[in-house]
Amino acid sequence: MTLNILDPYIYKNTYFHKLNIKIKIIGFLILLIFSSIIKNIFFSSVLFFISILFLYISKVSLTKIIGIKTQLIMIIIMSISLFMFSYCNNENIYSSLYNVYNLLIRTISSLFLIICFFGTTKLDKLVSFLISINVPNIIIQIFLFSYHFVFIYYNELKKLIQILTIKGFKFNLNIKNLYVLSNIAGILFSKSYEKSNFVYYSLLSKGYSGNINLKYKEKTNNKDIIFLISIFFYVFIYTLYTIVM
Repeated sequence: MTLNILDPYIYKNTYFHKLNIKIKIIGFLILLIFSSIIKNIFFSSVLFFISILFLYISKVSLTKIIGIKTQLIMIIIMSISLFMFSYCNNENIYSSLYNVYNLLIRTISSLFLIICFFGTTKLDKLVSFLISINVPNIIIQIFLFSYHFVFIYYNELKKLIQILTIKGFKFNLNIKNLYVLSNIAGILFSKSYEKSNFVYYSLLSKGYSGNINLKYKEKTNNKDIIFLISIFFYVFIYTLYTIVM
């Protein structure tokens, strides 16, 4: 499963790895919701700083996840936006740049928060949480199988692309390439049917009954309370500022 680049970080032992799964989900959900509604650029920047701090504490390496080139592009875009935003006198353009920069900061913050959450949360704990809030068993199983098959299909697609590359195939926008891509889609569809049957009979041979019984007993510790208080403090300050202004 070469696609799952967050796997090496899931088994570390940092502050976020030790958080109670329920507290962690509540905290990250609050931050993600606020990242979509914040309009003040100062609080957006604070959220951006928080997301970077979370990644640093969780020891999740952005360089290995999104690559140095992508990070440089993000920094350049943010720098240009900030430069234009700082030296613009036209009110309409000023307002537009303000909104663009704010949206950019919020989007990147949300991405970093999502990476931090899934990079520090084991899948079995997440499933245990879904069971504890009485999510239907069929939905949990669909989630698990979908999660598993995404990586399988990605690896199969990667193999097909490698074979085509060896044979000299180049991806260009023309009718011939579209015909080849449609054939690849057909091959993936047939392989998916084959893989699904293989997985189904493998599970039956191992005694799979269709029920998932997985429960973690986690106590709420001081670190969980501190995490929630910090987030609620940020929310309180933003709400107070919004009311006053």
